Amino acid sequence: MFYALQSSPKGGFKKTRRNSSHSDSEDSDDEDESRKKQESRKNAEDKEEKNRSPSPVRVKKEKDVEEKPRSKLLQPKWRSRLMSSAARPVEREKPGWDKEHMQNVALTKTTDINVVLAGDSIIKGLSRYPRIWRKYFAPLKSLNFGIGGDRTQHVLWRLQNGEMECDPKVVVVLCGTNNVDKNSSSEIAQGILAIVDYIRKKKPEVSIIVCGILPRDLYPSLRRDKIDEVNDELFEYISYSEELQDEYVYFLPPGKGWTTKGGQLDEALYFSDHLHLIEEGDEKLAKSVARLVKELLETDENEGNPVPKRKLIKVLIHISSVDSSLDPGC
Repeated sequence: MFYALQSSPKGGFKKTRRNSSHSDSEDSDDEDESRKKQESRKNAEDKEEKNRSPSPVRVKKEKDVEEKPRSKLLQPKWRSRLMSSAARPVEREKPGWDKEHMQNVALTKTTDINVVLAGDSIIKGLSRYPRIWRKYFAPLKSLNFGIGGDRTQHVLWRLQNGEMECDPKVVVVLCGTNNVDKNSSSEIAQGILAIVDYIRKKKPEVSIIVCGILPRDLYPSLRRDKIDEVNDELFEYISYSEELQDEYVYFLPPGKGWTTKGGQLDEALYFSDHLHLIEEGDEKLAKSVARLVKELLETDENEGNPVPKRKLIKVLIHISSVDSSLDPGC
């Protein structure tokens, strides 16, 4: 018995074992001829494969290799690298805040609730005018857990301490504007997504609507630029990340009409502080939120599997958001 070096179809050499009793020249010639036929057949197959139309899987793989690296938001553990005060739950030191929180906790005992609105004064404002609340949210069986002045960490603390002890089908989250002077755009987005994380863990089957922060300040400003950055990060993460793109989490952009074409805030919608909404502004926001809430509630009421409809709604929101971002007049 001995070993001989034989050329491999892939190039190079490999060891082959031969029996010493069958090592005469005729067997060697036969083996050489057989090897040449195999190599010829292999080369023909390779050539045919190259000329054949590429499969969708192959095209996708090649395209993925050519694509640029994904943004920092879509990289694994993005949020774990950005832990900040905006994402750490904390009580708020404000007279009367505890009382408002406990009133909200008491409301969670209400039966037959479909919707919870959680956030700051912009959310709270949706129940400021009885006509708007009765028209848009009372029919949906909603609770309003907005507290003026709250930052993301305060909203998160309240939800973790009793305000999610009910069984809604949809939770609407709108907060972050009070963090603008305290945190970076990524930190604010992380704080909002920390709220989403908690709700998903607490109520896995609930649909979550994350509302984009509304523009503020009469004229374009650094604060408004930061708000745009927060909304862009939320949209990108919720729409494209492996973590959330297939989940029941929806980003609802502010939409058009909050500012004029020149970039000035539409004063017909805001109080003189250019932050809080008057009745006309609250109604504009209420229409947008209630429309999406209704669509999501209808998916639960219809018979059959609601998942495909929920995903379709997410796709439609994504398309409309992209279209709005391309419109210079928005």
